[in-house]
Amino acid sequence: MKTGTSINGLVTTLTEQQKMAADYIAPSQRLSYAMREEIPEGMSAIDAILEQVEVDDDGQPIVTDSRISPHLVVDNVGVFKPGNIFHQQMATILKIPSKYYQRALERQPELLVDEVNIWLHEKLGDKPAVGDRMVRSLGPTARALLSNKYRRLDNLPLLMSCIDTLDRLGVEPEHIVSCEVTERRMYLKVITPKLEGEIGVGDIVQAGLVLSNSEVGQGSVSVQPLIFRLTCLNGAIMQDGALKQKHLGRLQNEGQVFKDDTVKKSDEAFYSQVRDVIDHTLSEEVFNLQLDKIREANGAPVSVEVPKAVERLSGAYDLNEGESDAVLDNFIRGGAFTRWGLANAVTLTSQADGTQYDRATDLERIGGKIVEMSAAQWDAIAN
Repeated sequence: MKTGTSINGLVTTLTEQQKMAADYIAPSQRLSYAMREEIPEGMSAIDAILEQVEVDDDGQPIVTDSRISPHLVVDNVGVFKPGNIFHQQMATILKIPSKYYQRALERQPELLVDEVNIWLHEKLGDKPAVGDRMVRSLGPTARALLSNKYRRLDNLPLLMSCIDTLDRLGVEPEHIVSCEVTERRMYLKVITPKLEGEIGVGDIVQAGLVLSNSEVGQGSVSVQPLIFRLTCLNGAIMQDGALKQKHLGRLQNEGQVFKDDTVKKSDEAFYSQVRDVIDHTLSEEVFNLQLDKIREANGAPVSVEVPKAVERLSGAYDLNEGESDAVLDNFIRGGAFTRWGLANAVTLTSQADGTQYDRATDLERIGGKIVEMSAAQWDAIAN
């Protein structure tokens, strides 16, 4: 399992992000793209001066034309550099094919600016075609373009609301096996030695859970059971019994104040539900249900040639060539040619060098899905 950062590192990062974060509700007519100079990534105005980069009268770096790129202009607010997710969401909202959008961004950025502005400001009759949108920023970066019905359930308050519950359930800092915040999501993966079971001789698993959330429209708030295998220090994320809450709230208008008492009370009511789900997820009842599924999977053999089974699995779950090869290698090395053995081959692949944290978590979820397969689904792969 990818370890990511420490819990202290995660809290520090989320705290700093919260200080830099700002949200704006704006009509599409007040949003536009424009070509702007950008500061090289990681370079502050002071860095630019020290490196003898020319600066303007305000002390801001003046960079070369090669660093000019499309930026988002929010009227009466400021200019932001769109991040990867923002670009993807803009393409989706304007119904511009993603491959074409990316090609234009890389090779014909001026053309992309013109096209985005045309479709962003389009009207159907006397009404804007796009309407109001929420821009979520982090410092100078526009990180998300979302519906004005998007409900903010942010990472730091969610995490802090759950810490006491985990502590009460006996989850110590050493039981946090992995945590991270990526461009897309925050993750907290914990286990509890209080709930432990044996699948086969010497094959011990412990109960755990994964708390995750996205601030940029890349998924729900979720709490999912985690089965942690001690022999390989890897985990399968189960689907049954999971909590998922979409970020869907009340319609928000331009200039509305978000952090009113009503919103805070609503958020606290939701965090209370999350804490209840954590209690339930780390219960003996839920763990025993997961153990039953794993033991059933451990008794479900592969009756086709192993490479054929892995090939079918790769097609079913869109594994790339490198991942498929790694799963095959792990499956053969593991020597347990069962559904449980195949699930472990997939979750072990998540540890491969170069695998990004988001994708590693995807592979852990696929491992859980294999364990929970119906008989018909397993037959399509293994028989």
